[in-house]
Amino acid sequence: MLAPRAIASRARRVVAAAAIALTAIAGSACFENDPVCYAGDYRACTCPGAPAATGYQACVATDGYSACVCDGTTPGVDGSAPDADSAADAAPAAKKALLEACTQNEECETGLCFSFNQKGQRCSKACTSSSDCPPPSTGCNLQGICKAP
Repeated sequence: MLAPRAIASRARRVVAAAAIALTAIAGSACFENDPVCYAGDYRACTCPGAPAATGYQACVATDGYSACVCDGTTPGVDGSAPDADSAADAAPAAKKALLEACTQNEECETGLCFSFNQKGQRCSKACTSSSDCPPPSTGCNLQGICKAP
């Protein structure tokens, strides 16, 4: 017959082993049905036959990632050329100059529409010193963005 102390020690080991086993089972069950990736996801890949070149792989939610695309395009940036009719009808919008009011990065010549606390959103640009910021900017702020006057 085992002493009460030995029974308690053995019971603790059995409970600990059971807890570890349940954690392992529960942990693996959580990931079993999760997809490898989600539609709209992309990841970089090395182009076959050109180890220095990189391409991208698109997520196919049911199968993981597609084959490496090495055509020089960037997903979400490179699109197809507009058709001739729509290009003739739509004149390109003029880009906004430094410190003009904006709502999106694409509106600005510099590609940066920054939200200033007191001035609102303005076209700005990255800087490392005040000399990087032409007038009417008053210099470079601590975030590395040309200040609005």
